[in-house]
Amino acid sequence: KSQLIELLKKATVVRIKVEKDGRNIINIPLTVGVVGAAVMPVFVLFGLSAAVLSKYSVKIADDISGDEVDLG
Repeated sequence: KSQLIELLKKATVVRIKVEKDGRNIINIPLTVGVVGAAVMPVFVLFGLSAAVLSKYSVKIADDISGDEVDLG
């Protein structure tokens, strides 16, 4: 049980951010994004595609280290 709690704490540190012109539009934990992708994969695919085509910046960020990976 304690290992599961520790894993959930670490997973909430990594976040999915959608930004446009330096403004945060969406900022959710990675676990929520993974659950959403598992439940509605087609909608997530269309949403991410629309965000990238509309010049939104989709990033995966680690709050502890400050590292960010820009997906588009």
